[in-house]
Formats: sequence, C-alpha cells, structure tokens
Amino acid sequence: MTLPVLCTVVALTNACGTVGVDLHGARVVSYVPVGGEEVFFSSETGTGGMPLCWPWLGGLGPSPDSRSNGIARYCDFEVVETKSHSYCDKELVLRLESNDETRRHFPHDFSLTVSVRLNDRLTVKMTGENTGKEPFEVAEAFNPYFAVADSRQCRVEGEAPAECRLVDVAGGNEISFSCEGGAGRRVWRPSAESHLQETASPIAPGDWRKFICVEYGVFDKGRAYVLKPGEQHSLVTTVNLSLTHANAKPIDLQAKIDAAAAAGGGKVVVPSGEWLAEKAVHLKSNVELHLAEGSLLTFCDDPSACMPVVRTSFGGIEFCGLSPLVYACGATNVAVTGKGTIAPRMAFWRGWFEREQRPEALESMRRLYEWGESDAPVEKRQFEDPVAARLRPSCVEFEGCRSVRLEGFSLRESPLWCVHLHRCEDVVVRGLDIKARGHNNDGIDINASRNVLVENCTLDQGDDGFVIKSGRDRDGRRVGVPCENVEIRNCVIKGGHTLLAVGSEISGGIRNISLHDCTVDGDLSVAAIVKTSDRKGAFVENVSASNIVIRGNVRTVAALKTGVDYQWGKFPARERIITRIDGFRVENVQADIAQCVYQLDGDPRLPARNVTLRNIRVGKSEKKSSAKNVEALVIKDVGGR
Repeated sequence: MTLPVLCTVVALTNACGTVGVDLHGARVVSYVPVGGEEVFFSSETGTGGMPLCWPWLGGLGPSPDSRSNGIARYCDFEVVETKSHSYCDKELVLRLESNDETRRHFPHDFSLTVSVRLNDRLTVKMTGENTGKEPFEVAEAFNPYFAVADSRQCRVEGEAPAECRLVDVAGGNEISFSCEGGAGRRVWRPSAESHLQETASPIAPGDWRKFICVEYGVFDKGRAYVLKPGEQHSLVTTVNLSLTHANAKPIDLQAKIDAAAAAGGGKVVVPSGEWLAEKAVHLKSNVELHLAEGSLLTFCDDPSACMPVVRTSFGGIEFCGLSPLVYACGATNVAVTGKGTIAPRMAFWRGWFEREQRPEALESMRRLYEWGESDAPVEKRQFEDPVAARLRPSCVEFEGCRSVRLEGFSLRESPLWCVHLHRCEDVVVRGLDIKARGHNNDGIDINASRNVLVENCTLDQGDDGFVIKSGRDRDGRRVGVPCENVEIRNCVIKGGHTLLAVGSEISGGIRNISLHDCTVDGDLSVAAIVKTSDRKGAFVENVSASNIVIRGNVRTVAALKTGVDYQWGKFPARERIITRIDGFRVENVQADIAQCVYQLDGDPRLPARNVTLRNIRVGKSEKKSSAKNVEALVIKDVGGR
C-alpha cells in the first residue's frame, strides 16, 4: 500500500483484521481482514482506498469552480471517539463541522459524521446533518477502489442496492459489498486509455489493471435529496473479503488416505498448485499426508464441510462437534509433512469470532460445561444442530494418537487453535511456520499429552504461542491424563499474548515442561505464565522457561495467576479444589521494555512453592513487581525489581 506523504492515518485493529483511515477526507486507505489480503488499491500518486463524496459528486457543486466531488474529501476530520464493542468489534468515529473554510465552497451549516466499524466485515457509515436554518441539496457516494489481480478478469454480480459481489478470478478473491441509503450503483473498469484521461482519477501508468471501482450513492441532480434544518441522512456500505482461491482444483484426499490405509499405510501427496478439499480430511494409521513444495491446500468456507461430528474438545471439555480441518483420532504412526501450505478460507469463520457476545454461543458453552460437570458420556454430548452451536474447530488436531509427526509445512489462519494435540503420545513438531492473527488463534496447544518435542518453529499468532493444557474442571479430572514431558526449543514467535502459557485448563495435571532458547520478535503480554483457579484442582510441577530474548515490549515477563476462569466462570461448578503449584522457573531472559518484571499471585489457601526467577534483564521497567502467597521464592539478578 502506497500513501501520500501528508496522510495522517489512524489504525483500527482487532482480532478480525486491520483498517487504516486517513483523517484528511475520512478516507479508508487500507483494509486487511484476518485470513485475507489488502482489499483496497492505492496508487503511487495517492489515489485509491475508499474516498467519500459529500455533498456533491463530480462537477455537481453549487458553482462552476466548485472542487470536484464535494468538500468533505478535502477537509481534515477530527476523531470523536474510538469504541470497543468487543474484542472482535471496534469502531472509529470521525466528524467534520462546518466552518469558515467550508462556507467558502458550500454556504450552509452542517455536521458530517463518519463511522468506520471493523468486525467480521468492514462497515462505513456517513451521516450528514443540516445544522443550519436553510434546506440544502445533497448528492453523495462511496468510491471504493477494490484491489484485483487483473481488472480484465473480473465480474460484478448482483443488483443494487442489494448485496453484490466482485469476483476476482485471477486473484482468487471474492469481495461482497452492499449499501443502504443510496440511489444507485455504477462500475468503473479502467482501460489502458481511460486511466490517462484528464477526467479520470490520477493513477500511475500500468495501474489500470490493478483495481475496479464499484461506487454506491447518488450520482446526478435528478436523484439528489434535500436535507431540511435538523434532518439527517445516512449512507452505509459494508465490505467483506473471501479468499476463495478461485484457481484451486478439487482434490479427493480422503479417498487417497482411505486407500493408503487399506493397503497398510503410505504417503499421500498434495502436489504443487492450489487444491480444494471440499470436506475435512481425516488421517489414519500409518499414513503420511505430504504437502509438496509449492502446494496450497484450502478448505470449503462452510461448516457443513466439517460434518459429521467427531470426538473433539472445546475449552478443555470433551464433546462431539465439528471436525477440525485436518484430523486424526486413535491413529498410530501418522504425519503431516512437506513444505506446502494449509490455508483455510476465513470469511465465514470470522463471523464466529465473537463467541462471548453471541447468545447462541454462550448457551452452547453452558450446555457443554453442564455435560462436563455431570459426567455425561462423551458420545452423548452432541448438539441437535452442531452448526447452530457456533463452536469453532481447530485447523489441525490429533486426538488420542501415538507416534505423531508434524514437520515443515506452513499454516495460514485457522477457525480456532492452529495445531491441537489432545491425549497424544510420542510427538515431534518440527519446522512449522504458522501465521494466524484471529480470535483465539493459539499457535500450538499441547493438551493432556506426553513425550512431545517442539523445535525450530515460527509462530505469528493472535493469542498464545505455545500452550500447555490438561482439561477443564471436573471433565479434566474425569479424563485424568496429565500433560507431561514436553520440550519446546529454538523457536521464534512474532508477538501475541504469551510465549508459554500453562493453563488455564490444567485439571488433569501438568509436569515436566521446558521451553528454552526461544526468541520473541515483537510485543508480548506475558513471556511465561501459569494460570489456574479453584475450579481446576490437580497440580503444576517442574515448569521452566529459560534463555529467552524479547525484542519488543512485554507487559510482564513472569506471571502466576490463581483466579483465571474467563467466561467459564459464569457457569456453576460442583467442586472447588485448589491447584498445587510446586516448581516454576523463569531464567536467563532479556527484554527491551516491561511494564513489570513479575506478578506472582498464589492462592492463600495453598501457596505456590519453589518459584525461581533468575537473571532476568529488562532495559526499562515501568511498574513495581509483586509477589504474594508464594513460598520458597528465589529472586536473583532480576532487573526492574
């Protein structure tokens, strides 16, 4: 994305993506949704993004020398407020009030408010209000420059003002958009000649193939409306990108996997190119799924592709739910290897990120928790409509498997956790490259598993990096399988919530966990944390994180929290059992800036024991560290105390 030198851009970022808004003209200059690519085109000349026109278009101004496309795009807006409706829903509100400069070109008093809201899609709302004593006429529009691979290979489908689609065949994307409050739609598809005409927006030579404008609004005086004193009118547009991988060819991997398993095992190869699996892929014993270099495996953006239900877990509670996209259950000697990429389509799943704010999702979690608290048989823990339950699946999950190998491949985005190992033994995870910045996108979750080696991986995840778990509350105690003997080494994460998170689901117990010789290239909430509550019970023993370099800001280097339940705390628990914590070490850490070095909050009813913090060097520490309810605490050579 290229921006003009004088741009003052405000960024709006959440678990669904990032939007950039230029205060000059209230122009959206960038929109990158999670699991997608840049939606808007920007030329080297600064033209592009989604300009707005108000209160006239083109040369429809009140005088022959009126500036083209209204006054709003030439004025500086003020930021009124930034709203956080939820973790996945943020809004930026800008406003322009009439002033002496605007009255030189438009002799009326007005207020123009622009709301830019980012959740599973982008919504821009422009509201004009007549604050004066005389009526005035308004023509308005949004003029989005949609980025495409080749404008000659695009088509626009649908009727205005209903939702329409821009299908970018060459780029493999589909952009859906709609508008409320406008009178029409028009499409500008530039050609080699038209982009150089004086009447066209100035763009760099050669850029004419890189965009299509699909404009919504009022385009002529015959359709303009009149705003009377005190009246308001809004124009609203929504934009949603689906990375469809339109060039992907269908591939029936399941048939190949079944045939290999029936023959006693073998390697199933995804060859170079883009391939579409129309259903979730289920691996079997003695089968290796190999992603050849240059291959990309995507999946239908539809939860029905994850049916029928399989044995899985959500939030540390077992049930029968939507299948992970790459899945194995009860298999031995099973692997996913190669230098290819797994890249789910994400436009649909982004709409499920807001689980805490959706009544149906909260109700599903309540039922799930009740099943766990009542020891209901796992095979009977099924929702009448698994799709309506809105419980997202992981991307790659191995359930109850032995001799597992995950090596070399890249993973780009995930509906939930990226890699989930549940009740597995003898596992090697080596050389994975994971990028997933959405809601609850943990990198690698090791859950109630033993004898696990993770090495030489690179993670750029939206939540925790490496996570150690062993089931939630009573259901975790029912399973009763500890997570133990895990080594994580020589890995890099790009930031996120934590490098190493132990919990908060630890009800089967956790012991013998070692993370060492890892680097964080970005900002981080916590480097290493143990988190639990008096619902969990069980134990945490011999957890260590050492030889860590953090090149960025970290809120806390080492943390221990004993009151963490998140949204699950809303549901009643039958038992209260304090977790025994004995052995937590964080050593040899370098960090640029930390709010505080450590925050250790043990439970006064059963204090944590044998906590060691040694040789932690922080360039700058802003807040005082604290420790309470910790026995046999050793703190030595710790900067910022």
